[in-house]
Amino acid sequence: MDNTPKRNLLISLIIVSLLGIIAFLGYYAYDLKQQVKKDVAALETKQLQIEKAYAKLDSISKMLDEKIQEITKLGGKVEGLQKIKRQLEREKYELKVSKKIATDRYKKILAKIEEYEAILREKDVEIEKLRVVNEQLSSENQGLKIIKDSLTGQLTVLSGSNESLSQKVKTASVLKTKNITVAAIAENGKIRNDTDYKAKHIHQLQVQFQLDDNKVAEQGQKKIYLKIMDASGTPLTDASSGKFSYAGQEANYTQVQEIKFDNTGQIVTFTFQPINSLVSGKYFVEIYCENYMIGSNTFNVK
Repeated sequence: MDNTPKRNLLISLIIVSLLGIIAFLGYYAYDLKQQVKKDVAALETKQLQIEKAYAKLDSISKMLDEKIQEITKLGGKVEGLQKIKRQLEREKYELKVSKKIATDRYKKILAKIEEYEAILREKDVEIEKLRVVNEQLSSENQGLKIIKDSLTGQLTVLSGSNESLSQKVKTASVLKTKNITVAAIAENGKIRNDTDYKAKHIHQLQVQFQLDDNKVAEQGQKKIYLKIMDASGTPLTDASSGKFSYAGQEANYTQVQEIKFDNTGQIVTFTFQPINSLVSGKYFVEIYCENYMIGSNTFNVK
C-alpha cells in the first residue's frame, strides 16, 4: 500500500501549523515591541515631568530665599518661611535621587508646588505692607530727627543764653565801692583828707570806702584786699602783707580784711603804716574782692 499521500498531507499540516506558529510569534513580537515603546515613552514623559517639577521647586526655593532676605530686611518674621524652605529642599532631594516615583507621591508634590506658589503670592502682599510700614516709620523718624535737631538747636541757644545769663548774674553780683578816700594820718594823729600830701605828714595811710547796694550779691563772709602801689607799680607792703590770686596769677596785696557783707552800705576802713617814708610821686590804690577789682583811686606825695 502506498503511504505517500498520507505522508504529504501530514507534512502539509505540519508546515501550516509551523506557519501559524511563526505568524503568531511575529504578531506577539510586534505587539510586545509596541508595548515596550509605549512603556519607554511613558517613562520618558514621567522623567521629563519629574525634571520639570524639580526645576519648578528649585525656582521656588530661590524665590523663597529672596523673600526671606527682603522680609528680614524690612523687620518681618521669617521662621515660617524657613520651615517651608526646609520642607521644599527635602522634596527637591527626593525628586533628584528618585529614578522612579509613585504616581500618588508625584501628584502630592505637584499639589505642594501649587501651595508654595500661593505662599509666594501671600508673601508678596506681606512684603508690600511691610514696605508701607517702613516708609511710614522712615517718614516719622525723619520728622523726629527734624524735631530733635530743632530741640538740640534750641537747647544750644538756651545753654548759651543760660551761660550768658549766668555770666551776667556773676558780673552783677560783684561788689562795688563808692566814696573811696585816702587820708594821711600824721604822727601826732592829725588826719588830712586831700589828694596831695607831703611825705612828712604821712605816718599812716587810711583808706576808707563804702560798699554800694547790691541785692544780687550773696551775703556773708568776704575777703577784701587792699593794694597800694607807687608810680613804678611796686606794691607797698608790711609784715601782714601777702599774695592773692587775680586773673589767674598771683599778685601782692598790701592788706587784707575779712568782713561780713550784709548789703547795708557798710563802711570799710584800712589803716596802713608804711615801713619807709614815701617818696614823691603818684600812688595808686586798688581794692579787690572775689577775683574782681571793685574800686580804685589815686593820691600824690610831694
